[in-house]
Amino acid sequence: ETEAGMLRWVRLSVFTHAHSRQRLVALVDITEQKRVDTAKSEFVALATHQLRTPITGMRWSAELMLVDETEPLSDKQRQYVERLLESIGRLNTLVDDFLNVSRLELGTLTPEPEPVGLAELCDAVLEEQRARISEKQLSIERDYDPEIASITTDPDLLRMAIVNLVSNAAKYTPERGTVTVGFARVGRDVSLTVSDTGMGIPIAEQDRVFEKIFRASNAAQEVPDGTGLGLYIVKEVVDVLHGSITFSSTEGHGTTFTIRLPRSL
Repeated sequence: ETEAGMLRWVRLSVFTHAHSRQRLVALVDITEQKRVDTAKSEFVALATHQLRTPITGMRWSAELMLVDETEPLSDKQRQYVERLLESIGRLNTLVDDFLNVSRLELGTLTPEPEPVGLAELCDAVLEEQRARISEKQLSIERDYDPEIASITTDPDLLRMAIVNLVSNAAKYTPERGTVTVGFARVGRDVSLTVSDTGMGIPIAEQDRVFEKIFRASNAAQEVPDGTGLGLYIVKEVVDVLHGSITFSSTEGHGTTFTIRLPRSL
């Protein structure tokens, strides 16, 4: 803090020499950068929150058009409305991603631990993805440890992480591929895995997987409408839950993400 009592942010860097015991320590004032970053996050949070109301209104109106029996739509009109609903769904996902990123960066997503049934949670997430899974005729495999009934963690944050992983697995796995969701005991912790037989991640790009707004080159080519925020959100959420996340991937063969969490937060 300064003499005026104002909090300052600094970046500490320590430089060492391979053949010397001397150290060089550098302190850089990043208070203004932090202020700008916070202002950006607050603006995005406010803007995306305000967008939710008109998006909901558009979705309801489009859905009412599909079920209105007084003035039924023609086949061509129905196709247009269904395409509109698909676009609204993508927009809603984008808004949710931006809002979640802003809340994570502002530190307003704090965990509220309670018992969470892992089998029930994973099944619920798979049910949410049923439309895409059915459309692509994906096989779903469950590898649940029956000895783990529940863990104590934040259900909403954990759901957010699993939704992003399962959604990615379904999105980037070709038709008739396989998505596997499982969990098991690892010492005092529990590991949750989401595997797929999808396109995989190029090895030269794997160290950037959890960066914000990064998409692997093959993913961006095959599925142009991704945001590049999903895995960044997963990594940030797992950190909030005092866990860790790792992955293994082979391009053209698939990817496995593994979240390791304490059994009690």
